Amino acid sequence: MRAKFTQYVSLTRMSCIKNPSQQITPQLSWFAELSDVYEVEKIIYENMNPLCEQIPDIEEIANAVYNRKILVARQNLEIAAILFFERTGVSSTLRFWAVRKKYQGQGFGKMIYERYVAINADAQRLLLWVRDDNLKVKQIYRHYGMNFDDLHDSVWVLSR
Repeated sequence: MRAKFTQYVSLTRMSCIKNPSQQITPQLSWFAELSDVYEVEKIIYENMNPLCEQIPDIEEIANAVYNRKILVARQNLEIAAILFFERTGVSSTLRFWAVRKKYQGQGFGKMIYERYVAINADAQRLLLWVRDDNLKVKQIYRHYGMNFDDLHDSVWVLSR
């Protein structure tokens, strides 16, 4: 605070401890393709706040696409929803989950989340960070079995 920083947003980690279930074989159509990289970036920027989210650059998005860490749901040929995740050991971290505004309420978010859970069926823990002021999204995560744990973080910005 003496250096003129103010808290911009606070975040809380949510997690779901689960028993491994039978893993399914994902379909290739579930994953983003290299030709989708710029569209994925656009959807992330449309739905996330660059000041409080660790938004990946194009190279990181391309790497995630190449390694099948970005799921997509499509309406015809257009991407309706994305889910970007990382896997480390027995934990999977959901980084970004977004549905384009014109497709919200049509089941694309649910579809892509179910694909994420299915692909990570052998994971023992699912993790994500959520902004404390994002009440609607917190309710959605709770609906899908995520619970708050005691880990919190804050984003601070330089006051002018």
